[in-house]
Amino acid sequence: MRALITGVAGFIGSTLAEQLCHLYFVNVGVPTVSLRSLRATILGEPIAVFGDGEETRDFTFVSDAVNANVLAATRGVTGRVYNIWRRIASLGEPGARADRTRRRPPPGHYRQSRARGGHAASVRRYDPRALGSRLHPHRRTRRGSRGRASVAGWNTVSVERPRSPWWKSAVAPGAAMRQAPKRAARHRSWLGLGGALAVAALVTAAACATRTRSSVPPGTTEPDKFLFDKGTDALNARKWLTAREFFKQVTETYTASPYRPDAKLGIGDTYIGEGTSEALVLAINEFTEFLSFYPTNRRADYAQLKLGMAHFRQMRLPQRDQTETRAALKEFETFVARFPNSSLMPEAKTKLRETRDRLSQADYQVGYFYFRQKWYRGAIDRFKSLLKEDPGFTGRDAVYYYLAESLVRNKQEAEALPYFEQLVKEFEQSEYLVEAQKRITGLKTQVTSKTSGG
Repeated sequence: MRALITGVAGFIGSTLAEQLCHLYFVNVGVPTVSLRSLRATILGEPIAVFGDGEETRDFTFVSDAVNANVLAATRGVTGRVYNIWRRIASLGEPGARADRTRRRPPPGHYRQSRARGGHAASVRRYDPRALGSRLHPHRRTRRGSRGRASVAGWNTVSVERPRSPWWKSAVAPGAAMRQAPKRAARHRSWLGLGGALAVAALVTAAACATRTRSSVPPGTTEPDKFLFDKGTDALNARKWLTAREFFKQVTETYTASPYRPDAKLGIGDTYIGEGTSEALVLAINEFTEFLSFYPTNRRADYAQLKLGMAHFRQMRLPQRDQTETRAALKEFETFVARFPNSSLMPEAKTKLRETRDRLSQADYQVGYFYFRQKWYRGAIDRFKSLLKEDPGFTGRDAVYYYLAESLVRNKQEAEALPYFEQLVKEFEQSEYLVEAQKRITGLKTQVTSKTSGG
């Protein structure tokens, strides 16, 4: 069943509700769609104008909110938040509603506010500029107004088209209800009708959401295989949510199925495919559970590799925190130790090398910082520790060079010479090669002079 939440933009409670729904969607799989309706005053209270009245706000008419709820419940993309708005309105210009009060702007008051409609435009058949047939009697368009509603028609102000291309010509529909109580009552009845429509839409959405769960044709001899094949096809087509639904039905309904272990791996693959931070965390959970439930399964090596990859995809730059890098290193090392004969070993070793390089690069940058700060003793300790812990570091030519340079500048020339020579011996191509050769010649000449003089 799809959960639908609507709120009024600008309130913290609405934002928290959206985040809560998103967490349920990510962690539990509950399909959710959230709407942000920007409302006008329709209940008779005076409109508060803060400051000079030049602030702009977006508004949503009642029927637009109803249509948006119905369409979001039936056609909205699961997990998204939609901004539902009509126009931008300024309440401080001449011709605006007279029933307004001026107040001092509160702390944190924002002057310009607009809703971006990119997601709302993707809800089919919803266009915030197109009014329903019931609204035509309340909209009067002046000749040459380019579709802007008149002040008289809405009992509010219309402003000129702003220069910025993403602003719309503005009116705050909501309108002459104070002067026409019967009209206001009719609009409130529309709101009640909208609630009924929203409930009906939720029922329809629930039926749509369960379509996948009941998609096994009657008389199928192997429903678990049918669902698994469907999930595999969706996975190959990069339809992550659809594939996950099929795989979950296999794991939750057919607990004794021989396809259950592969279906659980498929769930983890869908999270890896999504690639978001939340999805990667859930992928780690899926692959960890697989290794716990099926430690001797023929695809345990695959689960171990993907577990490492879920951490690998979250690794940060060398100068940032390396917690995920260390976690990935641990999982790849476990793979090498547990599955020495796996066909996935080449890929695992490649990722293991990249992971170690990331950690070593982080240590190298610390040592290079010490070198630039002329704290050569600290640089020497850091570089030596790096070479001891990771002798296969891909960028060790730079480590050799700056370690040797630090030793030279710390008056340890004799100890520096072997590192320059190691650089020349191991690397036929390096940006430090020419300087290292010069240093070798100079240090050998210096050592010969001291020996002859001695």
